[in-house]
Amino acid sequence: MKDASIGFLVAKASRAVNRMYQKRLSDYKITGPQSHILSLLASETQLSQSEIGNALNLDKANTSIMLKRLTTQGWLLSKPDSADRRRIIFRLSAKGKALAKKVAKVDAKVAVDLSELLGVKNSAAAEKILIQISAKGLE
Repeated sequence: MKDASIGFLVAKASRAVNRMYQKRLSDYKITGPQSHILSLLASETQLSQSEIGNALNLDKANTSIMLKRLTTQGWLLSKPDSADRRRIIFRLSAKGKALAKKVAKVDAKVAVDLSELLGVKNSAAAEKILIQISAKGLE
């Protein structure tokens, strides 16, 4: 695919990285996007559905489905916001905190694998480019 567009190559690389995550997460019965929710809540303590969706650039329907599954599995706790009962707040349960620690190790392993694949110089450049693409995509 010598003449593949940059968009196609970025999408293809994204699928490859997702497969790396999924392979390492399969023992935990969790998907990559679900693991990102756990990681986010591990750093933010508690967030609403819309805050989670916005932070991870997820649509409302997929965010809802993932939060429901994570809650059903006992990894998240939810409660109505005391200031606005229509808004639901999510946080990690004790079981979710334990899983989030395991997910953090998966994140670190994927980062090491990618860094080894790309080399230090290319890895830093790729990270900078991907941050620019992600920021622009959120506008």
